Amino acid sequence: MKKLLIGALLAFLAAALSAQNQPSVRIVNDTGEVIYFVYISPSESLEWGEDTLGGEILEPGQTVTIPLPSSAGSGNLYDVKLEATYDHYTKYEITASNNTRIVFTVDDLELR
Repeated sequence: MKKLLIGALLAFLAAALSAQNQPSVRIVNDTGEVIYFVYISPSESLEWGEDTLGGEILEPGQTVTIPLPSSAGSGNLYDVKLEATYDHYTKYEITASNNTRIVFTVDDLELR
């Protein structure tokens, strides 16, 4: 039983250290709207993946730190989408690395 607990603890610590070393970006909400969902994916991907806010909201003027997906292929290119109640704000092929600051404004509104 003791070995099982030690193994579980080591696995937890390894996962925690890996998450700490994962590069992230800072998303700034200057859209004037409350953002309910944030998606970030490698530009080469055909899917957005899961919401990275995890049920939280991003108020106008706020900044949130989002971990980058594990692989962006060559050039560290990412697509980022913010969703408000009725509007979507999108940036495509953003070159991002650790601590890159990405500011979303009304100019990033995706017209449907």
